[in-house]
Amino acid sequence: MKTNKQFPYLVADIGGTNTRYALVTGIDEQTGEFQISQSRIFLSADYDSFSMSLDTYLETITGLRPQNACIAIAGPVTDDTVELTNLKWQFSVSKLKKRYDFNTLLVVNDFAGLAYGVPHIPQSSLFSIKPGVADEKAAKVIIGPGTGLGVAALVPTASGYVPVPGEGGHVAVAPGNDIELDLFRILRQQQQHISAEELLSGAGLLNLYRTYAKLHQQPTTNIFTPAEVTQHALANTDPLCVEAFGTFLGLLGSYCGDLALIYGAKGGVYLGGGILPKIQPHIAESQFLNRFMNKGAMRKYVKDIPIQLITHRQPAFIGAAAWLHDHLTVDTDKAETK
Repeated sequence: MKTNKQFPYLVADIGGTNTRYALVTGIDEQTGEFQISQSRIFLSADYDSFSMSLDTYLETITGLRPQNACIAIAGPVTDDTVELTNLKWQFSVSKLKKRYDFNTLLVVNDFAGLAYGVPHIPQSSLFSIKPGVADEKAAKVIIGPGTGLGVAALVPTASGYVPVPGEGGHVAVAPGNDIELDLFRILRQQQQHISAEELLSGAGLLNLYRTYAKLHQQPTTNIFTPAEVTQHALANTDPLCVEAFGTFLGLLGSYCGDLALIYGAKGGVYLGGGILPKIQPHIAESQFLNRFMNKGAMRKYVKDIPIQLITHRQPAFIGAAAWLHDHLTVDTDKAETK
């Protein structure tokens, strides 16, 4: 006997900047796609806790109140107490489940959830950055610069794909050319550990801009946000922004190539997060692909790995919905609510 997949599901994507909610009301019988409705976006900083944010969302919805939920968070999920990496929120999964009277409450790492949803994303919501041949028996890797830098892998098993979350955004990165060596020397004066996230995120783009200003001994202008760096770079109205933007994409290419080697991601590299879909036409025009391929003796290994940009507007919802849906298909005699 299978559990009754009672819709709607509640799905949530909690990031350092935005908290997104939606209801999953069913599955399209023809396409197999999850049907998403009543999606809302709230600024995370406007709320002192996750519960306050969730209360606000639940007050806005119409129809049946969801009894099953999957929450994807930007941070590690290792026990009952959950803390977000770039947001001063923490909560107990068991207490949250009891407070909202959920039958099932799953809390997952956001990029593990995104990875889980990749097989469910329609091809029309994927943009090819680099053509290749995907080996469906090999791992896939998902990378996404946003407020932070998310990384996860998807590993095929006899019973389907298994997501492998991690904290790959906090590994050290290395310079790939002489000017990056100079940048790293400046960065090393401020800190010993230069993580990928400190360069390959929204804050990282701004960090690169300010470091270039120090390198060239030039004052920073009235540029205070990553969006402003990107805007001036694309309009070619500020040389420091142009350099920062180019280095951001070059370092990202190297990093993606490294992860492809680490995970053996012959199944493909998928790019997500909040930044890259906004600069879609400029990725392939940059040094991204050259740096991805520049792997010395392993150049042949990465040569045929396809790279696709996730352009779907709600990929985290798809992953959370798929995770919850599959969890609810287990035999009711063995099912455990979490």
